[in-house]
Amino acid sequence: MSNFHAPLRLAAWLILLLVMILGGFQRYYLTGWNQPMLAVTCAGLALLFTAGLLEKPRGTRAVGGLGVWFETLAHYLPLVLFLVAGPTLPAMNRLSNFDYTGRKTSEIAPRMDGGPLSVSLLDLHAQHERIDGRLIEVIGTGHLLSESERKNLPASAAGRDIRAILYRYVITCCAADATTVSAVLNDMDPKTIQEDQWYRVRGRSRYVAEGLNVPFISVESLEPVPQPLSPYLTGSEEIFR
Repeated sequence: MSNFHAPLRLAAWLILLLVMILGGFQRYYLTGWNQPMLAVTCAGLALLFTAGLLEKPRGTRAVGGLGVWFETLAHYLPLVLFLVAGPTLPAMNRLSNFDYTGRKTSEIAPRMDGGPLSVSLLDLHAQHERIDGRLIEVIGTGHLLSESERKNLPASAAGRDIRAILYRYVITCCAADATTVSAVLNDMDPKTIQEDQWYRVRGRSRYVAEGLNVPFISVESLEPVPQPLSPYLTGSEEIFR
């Protein structure tokens, strides 16, 4: 090996891809071909890394010095920040719902007129202790589960009426890292749901943790509404709903 610094730099990116694959973080990708592309890229880097280790010295040119180590370190520092602090796939696995939105529990205040609490789908997950059983109003996109989707539900869903859901995308950086957050719609005719139609749902929410970790909404009213100006849930309060 004529220059071990080159494989060392390559190892930084190889380790990143291995962490994403072995940690199961590729499941956050929305596009189907992203997952095999990650595996192919990792295999290519592993091949190049092995070739670098087996490379025979060429000539007598000396490779070393403090500058080379600084160059190598420059490959690792951005990756460390990428994994620890950035809106990365591994970081998303550690974030709570509050980390996604930056909201605090005190920001959901009861209405003086006794009307429904205006909440988001994230609130139904992150603050279900405060919301369960109360009348709420939430906006999202309707989806009627197909037979194949219902068959793929976990065993803990057996005996539960899971035919229609309300969902919305959450982004931490941009649309490329969007993940879904959803709630099951009960006590309604699922056939009234039109695919990709936005709805304002009013009802009472009940969070089911046993193997599902999803809120169930007992629907009292279902009103079609236009798509919000900003359809994604983010930390920006003006486009949160």
